[in-house]
Amino acid sequence: SGTTNPTIKLFCVDLDMVVQGNVTLMEIEHPPELSTTERILAAVNFPTDSLVYATWMNRVQNRAYFQLCDVDSLLPNCTIALSYSEKNGWVEQFEAPMFSKDGTSFLLILPQKQKDGSNWRHIALVTNATSDDPTTTALTSGYFVVTEILSWDQENSYL
Repeated sequence: SGTTNPTIKLFCVDLDMVVQGNVTLMEIEHPPELSTTERILAAVNFPTDSLVYATWMNRVQNRAYFQLCDVDSLLPNCTIALSYSEKNGWVEQFEAPMFSKDGTSFLLILPQKQKDGSNWRHIALVTNATSDDPTTTALTSGYFVVTEILSWDQENSYL
């Protein structure tokens, strides 16, 4: 069972407002699915000026939630762009995905089931990430592991 993890909270502040002397912290809530368990905040990113991205996991690290929050107003509007679980191991999601320029799509490395039933880590594209109906598409497959995404040329559709 182990030791209790420290309690984690994620806050955002509008730096334009700070310059004007108004420091208002906005709390970005963890996904409701993690309300009854200890949780880990594994990665945070800012895909655009108004979007905050967070990867949340449960304590045993077999479930991950990829959350995007629009922080343009004082009440963040958050959606879960993707979630997944590992039945026979743990999720390995300690790096933020690579985002499109508008923040509505992102690339990340996820386990992909191959023809023989084994899982290998490959590149996936999540589109419509800020909507209620995001789509995940595997871009690579095979009996090898993708370890890193170095660059995304969106104009020419190259990774």
